[in-house]
Amino acid sequence: MREACSACSFVRYENPLPLVAVVLCCEDKILWIKRAHDPHKGQWALPAGFVEMGESLQEAAVREFIEETGIALNPEALAPLTILSLPHIGQIYVSFRYHSDRQIPATI
Repeated sequence: MREACSACSFVRYENPLPLVAVVLCCEDKILWIKRAHDPHKGQWALPAGFVEMGESLQEAAVREFIEETGIALNPEALAPLTILSLPHIGQIYVSFRYHSDRQIPATI
């Protein structure tokens, strides 16, 4: 049920939030990050985050990747990989695959 005002007919919509993730592949390796902040601080994850207003999915993916790894990616080289809907927490994840010929460092 949506919240609505019977006096003015305003309806309050709660829409899911879009997030993006990048799976960076190099040979037989995938880059993971160790989360520095809660939630799930200290756990391994793919570089990911929320899409901000005015960003395309690809722009958000590149921005989040830079923020979390310090590595800049070419947005045109991102290939759609998966879409995951998590309605119980109101999130939609769009993940991209990125192939790199550069060696992935053991730690970043």
